[in-house]
Amino acid sequence: MLTLNDLVKLPVTPADIRRALQQTLQQKFIDNLRHRSLAVQLDCKIRGYLGEIALRNWFAAQDIHFAHSNTLPDGVNIDIDLAYRGKTRLHNLEIKTSLVPDNYRDLAGCLKKCDIKLIRRGTATVEQLSGDMHLQIFYDFQRKKCDNWLKTVECDWQNAEEIYEKLWLKRYLNRTYFAGWIDKPTLQRQINALPENRRMWSFPQSQRSFWYCNLERSARKPREIAAYLQKL
Repeated sequence: MLTLNDLVKLPVTPADIRRALQQTLQQKFIDNLRHRSLAVQLDCKIRGYLGEIALRNWFAAQDIHFAHSNTLPDGVNIDIDLAYRGKTRLHNLEIKTSLVPDNYRDLAGCLKKCDIKLIRRGTATVEQLSGDMHLQIFYDFQRKKCDNWLKTVECDWQNAEEIYEKLWLKRYLNRTYFAGWIDKPTLQRQINALPENRRMWSFPQSQRSFWYCNLERSARKPREIAAYLQKL
């Protein structure tokens, strides 16, 4: 069972944040699920890239490196797919990034009530879910409160330094956490042990559904992943 003491505070530098910002500005994306202000969209995309950078830094300190990465946009967020070269094949690690839902208040609430964000994406069974491991990052800010503030921001959206300052991106320096992960074999066992009506969940009035994987009860501890990868 995960506790707050199991969370890993990821190393983030101003240079990391600026790199994530530059990657975001170089990409064209369409917010095709709901209309949001440009500031909210940019901030969300920056978090996706920053999650990859912060995790790479953390893994590199343990002499774990990755072959390459791919961007997996879903219209609202960015997931990053890292490829780890094992003894016989590449293993894909999908990184999920989230803010704290306001009604859960803080990271403790997230552990109890949030899941690793495993989007079903039309797959009929959990065996068809892509990715060998799924890692969940939380940024310790309440989502609606953060988005409501971002909607008020006016900025020269071509000026990277102004965006850095106006979006107050330095707030991510000390509020970025690796919360938990799950490998696919463990996830399959957990899901298939559940009654069929409890294997998936969805938000009200949402067309997307998710596989059940509660952080506190189902996810694996962040620090266990290094040893897991080294054995592959």
